[in-house]
Amino acid sequence: MGENHLSVVARGTAAVLGVLFAAAAALPAAASGKPEGGYHSLVAVHSGHVLMAETRGDTDRRGVLQASFGEDATRQWRIVRLASGWGLVNRRTGKCVAVPGRPHGRLLQLACGEDGVADRRAVWEFSDYRAMRGGDPVMLRSRFNGQCMDVYGGSRDEYAVVQHYDCHGDAHQRFRVVGVPAN
Repeated sequence: MGENHLSVVARGTAAVLGVLFAAAAALPAAASGKPEGGYHSLVAVHSGHVLMAETRGDTDRRGVLQASFGEDATRQWRIVRLASGWGLVNRRTGKCVAVPGRPHGRLLQLACGEDGVADRRAVWEFSDYRAMRGGDPVMLRSRFNGQCMDVYGGSRDEYAVVQHYDCHGDAHQRFRVVGVPAN
């Protein structure tokens, strides 16, 4: 007895949907467009310090510094998947890390929009996403101007300025992403 056309189509559709659902489940959480899960510290390889949001000064033009590890929310960042890259949102200020409109300047914090970024200057890419997920150091490159996140002059000092600069891969341009325990 032959099968009717509808049962063949239904089985084929079910098989295709099963493959699609399995593929979607295998994707990293960030690929869904949702936050990358909790908060993280971004640790500068050369100094062992973490990125910290500056909290003094003009609220829309505050900078980003490196500072020693701490549980303060200024040192914690949410990594948000965007259509064209990643946004870095500070836990305390709720602002996104962005490059100014000029070359080689200190990083700024700008207001974040609905999708995690209000300005294309606040879109970043990781040099190697898989390495970052595995805990290895990576570089963060601005999608706006192609320059990399950089601790000014390779300083190891507390509260040194974090800027964007031509990418060269030295240790003061490499950062390790470390999960912050939930609290």
